[in-house]
Amino acid sequence: QSGVCLVPVEVTAPMSVLATFYQQEQGKRLIVHLLNELNTTADRALPANNPPMREEVVPITDIKLKFSDKSIRQVKLQPEGRELQLKSVADGVEVLVPRLELHTMVVAEKP
Repeated sequence: QSGVCLVPVEVTAPMSVLATFYQQEQGKRLIVHLLNELNTTADRALPANNPPMREEVVPITDIKLKFSDKSIRQVKLQPEGRELQLKSVADGVEVLVPRLELHTMVVAEKP
């Protein structure tokens, strides 16, 4: 169908989580960067009032990522090297990032 564009990944997280992605290996690898922008200085997590150095990190738990490509076979957190369990859903596969401290990468690979 013309005009239809599938989003390769949907992230369900609080608004303070910045998520961006890119593809490698001609689309065989999808890398999602997750950045915890929550700060405890009573300001919103905007560049103008976000402190450049943090004194503490408030972790965010249970971030859900849904990939629209059902052929994904492995998802790992990097640099932690922790494999995430894939769950098949009607329109793709899902994983749960159990805990985000400051930054992690979710690396999804297909054969």
